[in-house]
Amino acid sequence: MNSDRLIVQKYFQRGLTGGQVFRHVEQLGITRNGVYRIISRLCDTGSIQGRPRTGRPRTCRSKKRIKRIREKIRRNPERSARKLAMNEDIDNRSMRGILKIDLDLKPYKN
Repeated sequence: MNSDRLIVQKYFQRGLTGGQVFRHVEQLGITRNGVYRIISRLCDTGSIQGRPRTGRPRTCRSKKRIKRIREKIRRNPERSARKLAMNEDIDNRSMRGILKIDLDLKPYKN
């Protein structure tokens, strides 16, 4: 995706219009709307990079916490989700979400 953006940027900075850029990159699988979106972003921000995402940041399911929980489970795979939640001082449902979604673990023994 980033290489597509660079190609569109290169053609646009050479002075081609959006339609002309599209005709050059059409065979790469870039849509007309995609070309115009990249050009619009380039004109608005001066860069082809995406804007930072808005929204509430993760606090409970942060990468740091997930890594710590993965290590605890690696050391003792039979540790219960409730005890892990108590030790981490987070809600039981949040812990189960980390185990199921982030660590791809099942709630039963194999």
